[in-house]
Amino acid sequence: MFLSIVLVTAVIILLHWTLTRKFSYWKRKCFPNYPGYFPFGTSKELTLVKRYQGFIHQELYNKLSPNPFGGIYVWNEPILFIRDPEIIRLIMVKEFQHFRDRGRVELSPKQPLSQHLFNLDGDIWRSLRIKLTPTFTSGRLKHMFSLFINAASKFDKELMKISENGESVNIKDVSTCFTLDIILSCAFGIDANTIENEEFRKLSETIFSPYIPIKRIIGLALYHYFPFMRRFLDLNAFNKKLEELVFSMILDSVKHREQNNVRRNDFLDLMIQLQKRGKLERENTDATDDERKSENESLEITTNLLVAQCFVFFAAGFETSSSVQSFAFYELALNQDIQDKLRKEIDEVAEKNGGEADYQILNEMHYLDQVISEVLRKYPTAPLLERKCSKDFIVQNNPELIIEKGTKVWIPVYSLHHDPKYFRNPDNFDPDRFSPENKLSIVPFSYLPFGEGPRHCIG
Repeated sequence: MFLSIVLVTAVIILLHWTLTRKFSYWKRKCFPNYPGYFPFGTSKELTLVKRYQGFIHQELYNKLSPNPFGGIYVWNEPILFIRDPEIIRLIMVKEFQHFRDRGRVELSPKQPLSQHLFNLDGDIWRSLRIKLTPTFTSGRLKHMFSLFINAASKFDKELMKISENGESVNIKDVSTCFTLDIILSCAFGIDANTIENEEFRKLSETIFSPYIPIKRIIGLALYHYFPFMRRFLDLNAFNKKLEELVFSMILDSVKHREQNNVRRNDFLDLMIQLQKRGKLERENTDATDDERKSENESLEITTNLLVAQCFVFFAAGFETSSSVQSFAFYELALNQDIQDKLRKEIDEVAEKNGGEADYQILNEMHYLDQVISEVLRKYPTAPLLERKCSKDFIVQNNPELIIEKGTKVWIPVYSLHHDPKYFRNPDNFDPDRFSPENKLSIVPFSYLPFGEGPRHCIG
């Protein structure tokens, strides 16, 4: 009996130590930190995405002040939370070789739609990134601009109809339809007309549903607390029905084009070209020697890899664009003076061009650029940037402060954009922050709407 009690007690102590030992990591490393507790870590809301992540990051950002960085925990995983733009510069640019990877949850063949550029790490990321770079040139955008105008015309008619009827409108829904039409047309040659056709709207709602299945929550907990179970877990963020729909839509389009010799010079065409030839034709000759070498490196573009790149182009492209557009409309509705000034600029520039819109006149709309820049500051599409340390890194030349290999690093974009130290009265919408004279005073790496360095947003 006594022996049984001793064994049970020993097992309980061992289990407790196994589950909680990591929560002393930052203290042992002498880093400033915000404590974590079993099972969720520093914040249950953060771990389970119970609220908009930007708000939670800002609370942690403020609690860690005035330290330039501090340790937190998600589940039991130690994560370094960076508050200082100079250290961010080191991580994203100067010492990029130490922080090349994003360190997402380990991918497996069970997650085909997750094998895209945003998630990939290591040499496969580097090779694919360089091979895809020629896709996103100004020349290719010029070729697609007529498709933008066509979608904008439908959007304008829909808004005019709503205005004439005196109806209220959910501008996010209308913006989603507009950006879906553009993405589907430019990327896949699909004339979706999503204002009248709900199929693609429902697909977008499925992809970005805020609901996290309990099965995935349990899986993530097991992933972090019991690493030996990782190879048995299915942490696919997308259900099988969605996967089948996306694969069917893209592969049917590929088959149709190949059978009928269809060329549209859109994203899908470029991916087909990349799969067949191993590289894309550049529209300019300013590539570095390293880029040209990487373009010629062997990288098999499997069906899964092709579909995953098309999927992320669709998913990331429409959601970010429709959100920025919706927030812009919201702020313009609240700030009549800014709306009037912007309308005046657009009318004047369009009049000089005979009332026609083309790619070139966008460069003359300087105040429009300021408005969009301020929208991206106040409402960044990515509230957080992630990196993973690939080899030990000494912080601020202090040998006692070492970011160990495998440690994740978080850069809180939303928090930086709303820090009064970098942006005065951050809750005010003020496009003049980005006027030619004012934007020169913005602290480098305090404004990160598209990231920075070699892993900045490709498109």
